[in-house]
Amino acid sequence: MKRFWVLSVALMGCPESTPDADPGPLVSDEAGITWHKDVRALVESRCANCHQAGEIGPFELTDYDSVYALRDAVAASVASGAMPPWQAAEDCNEYKGDYSLTDAQKQTILDWVDEGAPEGDPADYVAPVVPESGLSRTDVTMTMPVDYMPRQSPDDYRCFLMDWPEDQERFVTGFAVDPGNAKVVHHVIAFLIEPELVERFQARDAAEDGPGYTCFGGPGELGDGVNWMGSWAPGGLASDLPAGTGIRVRPGSMVAMQVHYNTLGIEPETDRTSIRFRLDDTVEKPSVWMPWTNPFWVSNRMPMSIPAGEAGVKHTFVYDPTAANRPFGGGQAFDIHLVGTHMHTLGKKIRLSIDRAGGGETCLEDVQDWDFNWQGDVQLVQPVRFNPGDQLKVECEWDNTPERQPVVDGQRIAPRDVVWGEGTTDEMCLGLVYVSPVD
Repeated sequence: MKRFWVLSVALMGCPESTPDADPGPLVSDEAGITWHKDVRALVESRCANCHQAGEIGPFELTDYDSVYALRDAVAASVASGAMPPWQAAEDCNEYKGDYSLTDAQKQTILDWVDEGAPEGDPADYVAPVVPESGLSRTDVTMTMPVDYMPRQSPDDYRCFLMDWPEDQERFVTGFAVDPGNAKVVHHVIAFLIEPELVERFQARDAAEDGPGYTCFGGPGELGDGVNWMGSWAPGGLASDLPAGTGIRVRPGSMVAMQVHYNTLGIEPETDRTSIRFRLDDTVEKPSVWMPWTNPFWVSNRMPMSIPAGEAGVKHTFVYDPTAANRPFGGGQAFDIHLVGTHMHTLGKKIRLSIDRAGGGETCLEDVQDWDFNWQGDVQLVQPVRFNPGDQLKVECEWDNTPERQPVVDGQRIAPRDVVWGEGTTDEMCLGLVYVSPVD
């Protein structure tokens, strides 16, 4: 993880503590905006999930004193839109659990800082209304077999194979990740390995020394028999899957847990991450995650070319998955419940949408300022129906100029021609949709 917000705070500087530079917090400002009356609930509902002890945020924002000390950095991050890191554009669709700030909320925080960041009266505090979320129960917990120390810097992608413990067919109906060491864990993805492919993945694991094996864009391969189960990224929350849906898991399967470690600017530390599942014996609609991209990009039969030094490079893939009998066969309509997108470090914009057979478009997710460090799926407030004849479209834009290159081992690498690949310095243009069949 690149932890750009750490660098931005360092560059902006923390407020001086000398009397001349900082007269200290105002105890009260009854006529204006105060911490307890206006700002505290916003910070608790939008920031404290990451910025607390043991979580991914590099500093705590859990009380008045901690926020006051970093008020200028908080204001700069809010003004730029860097924090909180919600990427989906609000004019695309409606999402459950949207933790972005409205323009009015942003202005409240900025005005509070401008007015001296007064604390106000604790009696004015009204706790935030937090939507119901989380994993309603845990039926299976799977933990890395041993502690792992990241071996590559700044990014180490490692996959750990674990046996699925159930001896009967079950359905995953909820998913959670418990990072063992949030300082170094950037994201986690659980992939289901069907029984027919288990030996192939076991051989991959055995071929590399130490716990697990190196992996980048996925567990080593994607396609039939390798299915997405769930993911976590900074700020992500445990959650049940949409009601009535679930992912079928057969006995004899394995789970490949991909963990992305990032140690930029910090010393590597050991980790032992766990994933948790809610399970049910049956569901109304067995559902799947469907990755969406151009298969010719993946095979490089039609290279997804991103030339060195060029900005604004765009590629688009649009197709009707039901024409290829995906995802449920027989040209069957399906409902889209959850949406995710994925690019690498050169990514600038990504958009997932539906071109309707009868004309018009339905936007699913639109990210206008891609940030590799903040990835996760979003749940639609209302499922979106996809009918045979519609076209599912993914559009991506990259910036391959010198200024956008990632830093590897302390040095910004030189631009090079880039195509699809699993390495961090390769690129992807991938949409993900969690779908259920329409009867």
